[in-house]
Amino acid sequence: MTFTADRINGLRDDVHERGYAHLVGVGTSPDQLLEVLRYLGEPRRGTFWAELQMVTYTGSSVERSVAESDQVLSAHTDGSFEPDPPELLLLQCLQPDLPGYGESCLVTVCDIVTALPAGTTQLLREPRYRFSKQEKSKRAHATGPVLWQLGDGRDAIRYRHDQKYQIVGDREDTRAAVADLAAAVRALEGSHPAPLGAGDVLVLDNRRCLHGRSALSGRVTRQLRTAWGDYERADN
Repeated sequence: MTFTADRINGLRDDVHERGYAHLVGVGTSPDQLLEVLRYLGEPRRGTFWAELQMVTYTGSSVERSVAESDQVLSAHTDGSFEPDPPELLLLQCLQPDLPGYGESCLVTVCDIVTALPAGTTQLLREPRYRFSKQEKSKRAHATGPVLWQLGDGRDAIRYRHDQKYQIVGDREDTRAAVADLAAAVRALEGSHPAPLGAGDVLVLDNRRCLHGRSALSGRVTRQLRTAWGDYERADN
């Protein structure tokens, strides 16, 4: 894929307005993934991994890694447990699963906020929710709101609540708000399907778009490469 000035501007517009962009035929090399990322910002690492990370079906247990198991991967934002989650997430498909399996799905924060009662969204904006991850000797945790607003008034979200990760509220009403949010996310998981072919890249504003995938077939070694990043300060 050749990135002309118009294509780069279109990418930036899509990610800003919708929270995501689906690029077809970018390629499968790490350099091609980083090229796309650098049109928006700069790569960054996390507590548990480097700027680029392979996500490969291994048949592992859910307890070890939901992403590398054949089970449904519920919609979520990446790095919810990080004190400062990444602003950008890119998913590059190296090897897709069989048709109908391992298909990516997206859920936007705009759809979530629309689906929830105003009282629930207000509770989710309170700053006392706990997010954490423990892996061997490393631990990351954060406390903050599930929903908040960016500087330009757009809604943003920090969310992962599944078999392995939990959002913990500090009161009965905030715990109920998390349960209502989880139900809304499940109901919306088919709203923006994004099946990926080899060489395709999903570009996500990790603050405004959740991602997940359907169950894997278990017969093909599906492979993705992921990259985290943050916007250039003038672009966020």
